[in-house]
Amino acid sequence: MAIGSSLKRLAVARGAVEVYCGTPFATIGFVSPVMNCRIVLHTLLTSSALLLASLGQAAKPDPQAILDELTTFYRGLEALSVTTELSIATIGPDGKLKVVEDLMQEVMIDRPSRMKIVSQGDGKFLSASSAFLSGGTAHLGVQNQGIIAADGVTTITSFYQDPRLGYTEEMSGNVFFDQNIALSFLNKLLFEELGKDWDKDLEKKVYLGEETFGTIVTHRLRLTTATMQMGRPMVMDMDLWVLKGEQPYLIKIQPDISNLTAPASQGDPPMKLAMVGLWKHWETDKRYDDSQFTAPKLGKDVKTYPSFEAMVQTQMAQENPALGLTGSQAEDFELLLLDGSTFKLSEHRGKHTVILDFWASWCEPCRDSLPSMIKVLRELDDASVLLLAVNAGETKGVAQHFLDETGLKLTVAMDPNQDVADQFKVKSIPQTVVIGKNGEIMQVHVGYSQDMERDFMFELKAILAEKPDKAGDPKQE
Repeated sequence: MAIGSSLKRLAVARGAVEVYCGTPFATIGFVSPVMNCRIVLHTLLTSSALLLASLGQAAKPDPQAILDELTTFYRGLEALSVTTELSIATIGPDGKLKVVEDLMQEVMIDRPSRMKIVSQGDGKFLSASSAFLSGGTAHLGVQNQGIIAADGVTTITSFYQDPRLGYTEEMSGNVFFDQNIALSFLNKLLFEELGKDWDKDLEKKVYLGEETFGTIVTHRLRLTTATMQMGRPMVMDMDLWVLKGEQPYLIKIQPDISNLTAPASQGDPPMKLAMVGLWKHWETDKRYDDSQFTAPKLGKDVKTYPSFEAMVQTQMAQENPALGLTGSQAEDFELLLLDGSTFKLSEHRGKHTVILDFWASWCEPCRDSLPSMIKVLRELDDASVLLLAVNAGETKGVAQHFLDETGLKLTVAMDPNQDVADQFKVKSIPQTVVIGKNGEIMQVHVGYSQDMERDFMFELKAILAEKPDKAGDPKQE
């Protein structure tokens, strides 16, 4: 009697073990009926367990195989249309979600050189931008700002990678396309030039099982990525839902951003964040004509810019009037220092280049900008340069606690009523103002970036290299 036959009968017949235990075993060479029964029973149960385990392992999909299939499918598409949605919510102390961003983008692509993205959004962080590419001409419309128009854009990927249209080396991405994770992820799958072997850099890939959305069945994967946030490395889990079947359409993406926080009102703790991206209304079986990708005609009052940089500079000048102070004479002021002494700007005229850095303990970018400023001055090693960290709107106790917590060694001036901040038109922090020995405002920086340290060193060296008579006497030309 063959073992294979025994397994089959054990699986389908009740009492099969008893049948074998009462059957002569001469045919399989055993002598003792009792030993025969035990050996056959053990063999049958062990073999059955191994068989079932093997079947269970074979039934669980390989996450890498799903990702390979996903990439192959999307890079083989000639055209598509889909609606992407992005929602960002804050998580309150009670665990309740409050949606603060809701961005929807209708995407239409016809390789290699035609694209349309129409956006609608409701929130305060993201820009609802719309894009059109056809005939080598690109139009990028930014909500409430205007239009960026650029010629010589021959492909969709060159649109994405064009600095005139929002691409920056600092983030190695496009500030408009990458703000929506659903659109950014889709671009990596569609275009090898953008995504390359995107899945090979993942730290971990785990198959979590099947999940049903209405009538559709999806594979759920958990992908672990290593990214940079605010110049710091961060490991992040990202759940991805993919339609099960021959057409593995993207359905949902949900990164775990619970360790990131949203700005809060002064005195309130930062709010944790949650994010979800969706893809809806897939269509991949048709091509489109040129009329689908033509930018709409806009009124004469809509401003057109030649580049993203030109638009940003105009916007910053409108939102940060402090940038317009460059070249003017700084008004005198006097502030109480944290150690009890006073600082009067006019007393340093002709002696020092003074750097004012406006900050507050609740300002997260200030925690990066202040150490960068200290590092620059240490490397510069010039006693004629003074750094004054002006605390905007807080008490001495709060400022001292910040210094104790961070270990920073700074000369701190207190501006509790923000009179000096108003004098230098501070609307957001950190804001850095460089005042030359002649009292002229030489540079104004608003915000913090990873390049600030390098740029600030270059600017200070240029200011200090000026002729002494010009730097020290405001009457000299």
